Amino acid sequence: MKFSTYLKKLYKITVPYLPGYNKFCLFIRKFYSTERDWISRLPVKPGIIVPVLLPIGNFNMCRPERCSIAKKFFWTSGRREPAEDRIALDLFVKFAMESEIILDIGSNSGLFALAAAKAKPTAEILAFDILLEANKIFINNIKLNNFEGIIDARLTGIGVEGVFKSPSNEISSEMPTALSVEDSVTSSEYVNVPIITLDQLCIPKYIGKKTCIKIDVESTEVDIFNNGLETLKKIKPVIICEVLMRAKNFEIYDKILTDFSYRKFLITAEGLKEHDSIIPDKKYKDWFFIADDNFNPKMIKLDQII
Repeated sequence: MKFSTYLKKLYKITVPYLPGYNKFCLFIRKFYSTERDWISRLPVKPGIIVPVLLPIGNFNMCRPERCSIAKKFFWTSGRREPAEDRIALDLFVKFAMESEIILDIGSNSGLFALAAAKAKPTAEILAFDILLEANKIFINNIKLNNFEGIIDARLTGIGVEGVFKSPSNEISSEMPTALSVEDSVTSSEYVNVPIITLDQLCIPKYIGKKTCIKIDVESTEVDIFNNGLETLKKIKPVIICEVLMRAKNFEIYDKILTDFSYRKFLITAEGLKEHDSIIPDKKYKDWFFIADDNFNPKMIKLDQII
């Protein structure tokens, strides 16, 4: 183990437990800004509850000592930062309010599903992740916000039908947020997690129902689209999708979306920028896909189309 890694680990298991550490964090939080983003990487006091502030209402997230999403909300005082991430979440919430079916694929600790439950508790909300620890923290967040019976958090992957060996122990100093079904995780303790296709999930059950989907699967999106052709054709869901620079075969699902008459918008800090084709961006990672016959500018007026 590198000396720097050892120091970081020693810091995390000692300093945050010291008396007065939370007051210290609250003090330095006053100096947080996107220019000082290093602050949000500092550990916080274990066991605290972190509020998430949204226009449609607030909810809480737990375990910021393990969950980097909750930790980031602590440092930003509950605000979604940076601006492009806030726009992506607000856009998802806006379409969730108009949807009967809401799918959070790659849910991690549940931010998007929790926001959807706050916005549209009468919808059928299903969330999927392949990491056991993330699923456990997500379930705790569901209980914390009294969303039992509203959100169905499944330890299941969406992509190519198969099985993923998910580690049942903690595999890093902080819960991973970048785990995909293609990752080889060395762990002597694991559980078998089923992977199903998007069409197996949606067809024919959700045909005729307004559907909103968030996809964040660490560059394996092509597997979802390749095995979700009937869903795109017959349901035409609205989609918020992460597209990283390392995205695998994005040209394939770019063509699939074109074939099904989807419009494509890159979500930037200034608003939505329409593209004819998907072009992975170094700074901005989230895209908004909507079938042309479902497009209504009034639905996205919170963001200027640039």
